[in-house]
Amino acid sequence: MPLHPRLRPTGTSIRVYRRFAWADLLQLDVLDTRQFRSDQPTDLASANNPAATMMGAEQEAWLHKGLKRSRARWNVVAQQTMVAQNDRTAGRTETFDFDNWDGYRPARQRLLADLAQVENPVVVTGDRHATWICDLKQDFYDPSSETIAAELTGTSISSGGDGNRTSFHTTYDPIKVDSPHWKFIDNGRGYLLCDVDRHRMLTDLRNVSTVRSPSATVATYARFVTEAGRRGVEVA
Repeated sequence: MPLHPRLRPTGTSIRVYRRFAWADLLQLDVLDTRQFRSDQPTDLASANNPAATMMGAEQEAWLHKGLKRSRARWNVVAQQTMVAQNDRTAGRTETFDFDNWDGYRPARQRLLADLAQVENPVVVTGDRHATWICDLKQDFYDPSSETIAAELTGTSISSGGDGNRTSFHTTYDPIKVDSPHWKFIDNGRGYLLCDVDRHRMLTDLRNVSTVRSPSATVATYARFVTEAGRRGVEVA
């Protein structure tokens, strides 16, 4: 993997969380939600443990301080595990993947509190192997609660093969009805392309026709917009 010399590992530890700035337009904080986390919980009671951490104390303090000092127009956090609540079962029964922030709920509330203090916060996320475009809510169980930020979870480039949109939507569309913070979901392969200016962040979902051929084509399948001064995301 390409690695900057200053990120050379020390023993078994490597610091990969870091910060980039584009003048006063954009601050990008890249997190590490794998190396310093508490062990994944196995139930909701453990998921509500206030001592559990996704980032570790040092990184969490680093992010808190960096966001508090930010004067950027846009504050983007890039990280590996989905922040938005992500129920996996339709109806009253709830099923969660506790590897995500659903397993670290007090830590998630601390993250949301930090994002609430900055201008135009957006979280960009990977590892879901599907596209999930969401509003990050103060209380995911209350659709009327404050929207804190947008979350753009990108699909995989090739993992999962070409995928089956029919089976995906058969499974998840009924859950989406009970999850109004989900604005868009899909499992086509590709990537998200974000264009930022002082007035909006415009995100294109670029899907490939197939992952099985070098002659595959790519096209914009959907578009999303976050307007400056308005928290959350909409399907354009």
